Amino acid sequence: GKLSRGEPGLLQIAFSEAVTGFDRSDIAVGGGGTLGNLQRIDEKTFSASYVPPDMVERAVTFSLAAGSYQDLVGNQGQAASRSVAVDTAPPPLKISTSDMLLTAGETATLTFAFSEAPQGFVAGSIKVDDGSLSGFVPVAGSEGRSCTADLTASPGSAAGRANLRIDPLVVNFVDQF
Repeated sequence: GKLSRGEPGLLQIAFSEAVTGFDRSDIAVGGGGTLGNLQRIDEKTFSASYVPPDMVERAVTFSLAAGSYQDLVGNQGQAASRSVAVDTAPPPLKISTSDMLLTAGETATLTFAFSEAPQGFVAGSIKVDDGSLSGFVPVAGSEGRSCTADLTASPGSAAGRANLRIDPLVVNFVDQF
């Protein structure tokens, strides 16, 4: 699976037999993020929380170096690694309109098209200055990647213009898996 924005993961390490000398410093994290404190579940099993880095779409690899631990009779442990996909970047958004220059009271249909289906993108995610938004609906057959809405310029707007703002830090929409 993938880890997404704001979604902590749990790294679990299970050895085939009891080990000694294993601690948090033996785990290397390639690709960023924050690994929490290592918890010993039993003599063979350990776990640690993991918080992925923000605004990335890449693999993160957890590695153990050879010899960083040993079994109870002193045999050195082998190297091991495991990768997990991390996708904490919001999907790119393309906005198109049926009319680039609205006059006061005129309406244009806006289409919002994402590369992936987002979660949390709703009509309230869009802020309009000097106009109003209505009729926010998903596009049939787009699998949640596109929606449309009608933008109407306010009669009192300067030169009949309506400014559209989408702030992903406020909206906090993320990829949907």
